[in-house]
Amino acid sequence: SQTSLEATVRFLLIISIFFVPVASHAGLSCENLFRNDSEASLVYLAHQIEDDVLTSPLVKKSFGKKARGFAVITATMVASAALSTHLTSELPKDMAFLSALVGQISTIGIFVLGAPIWQPISSALHKFAFGLSSEKSEMPSDPALEKLWQSTQARYSQNAQMSRNLIHSFLVAAHANLSTAREAMLEGRERLAIDQLAETAIRLRRLFSEIDPTDSSVALAVQATFTRHIEQPEKMEADVMKQIELDDPEARNPEVQNYYHRLLRSWLGRNAVTSTAS
Repeated sequence: SQTSLEATVRFLLIISIFFVPVASHAGLSCENLFRNDSEASLVYLAHQIEDDVLTSPLVKKSFGKKARGFAVITATMVASAALSTHLTSELPKDMAFLSALVGQISTIGIFVLGAPIWQPISSALHKFAFGLSSEKSEMPSDPALEKLWQSTQARYSQNAQMSRNLIHSFLVAAHANLSTAREAMLEGRERLAIDQLAETAIRLRRLFSEIDPTDSSVALAVQATFTRHIEQPEKMEADVMKQIELDDPEARNPEVQNYYHRLLRSWLGRNAVTSTAS
């Protein structure tokens, strides 16, 4: 299967081949682009792109169902650039400062909405540039990883990706503590288990304070690794809270104390889990 870079390059070449004659046929120019009574309007141009480009056997063969999406992105990019040029030339002198704002809007249209086109190219050039300064032989791109990146961008926003990675980082770090706590309880070393749980709770508040103390993913990890495998985990709440107050000087603050109580109820409370311990 083709990589995202190969697909992007092929798309740009195809659009370049088809878009220029289509735009020329539509009489595309900044002066008549936004006239409702002109066949050179954006609406007319969009119909021409759909008729001439999307129905092309070359485009259908190369992109299949994705062709329309790529065409929409391209049309948006072109419209953004045209709008910027048109408004900049038409603004009166005393409003010329707005040209900067128009330029920013154009940038959003071209580079943000056009990210599926530009980012694969940028990524490949980034890899190539570092390859030039490296003595090691260049590794070929993995199509599966390229496809995974595309799927991630389509499923999650950048904010969601960062939040997901943050939660995952905490879970990876906490897993060792939770496993140690479980084994300690099964061996009758409750003091060690309490210390491990208290340290994990304090780490969550200090280093990952943006994660809600009752976050369902965190609670599930604690329950699946520790709580479900011991008898009556809710009886540990008071002892873990006492240890937290010893290790975290801020724990006596009412607000912080409430944070830890919510966390422990989520992790160890009677209603939080059904114990499967034998």
